[in-house]
Amino acid sequence: MADKFNAEKECDDAVKVLIKGIMRAVRAGNESVNCDRSFLSVIKKVNTTNKRGISKTTYTIQDEFGADRDVRCVIPNLSLSVGQNVWVKLPCGNLNRMHIYGVN
Repeated sequence: MADKFNAEKECDDAVKVLIKGIMRAVRAGNESVNCDRSFLSVIKKVNTTNKRGISKTTYTIQDEFGADRDVRCVIPNLSLSVGQNVWVKLPCGNLNRMHIYGVN
């Protein structure tokens, strides 16, 4: 009976050590890793503004968390339409630099 109790305790201790290690790695990864993230989205709306004679087009897409975002397209001379599938890049987690970089 004592052997079974010791084996269970050792197993519990091992699981706790593993969980602590995983949590430490996750915390360190969130703080130190800067990388671009890409995801698929769909054009919901085309927005065209004209300031000082300069026409600027942005596109409303839904980000990976469900929020609507107005983003620009970095592909020159490409006009997109509502319902079109696009690849969106989020450079280093910076929402202000989010942009469309490809068409699916």
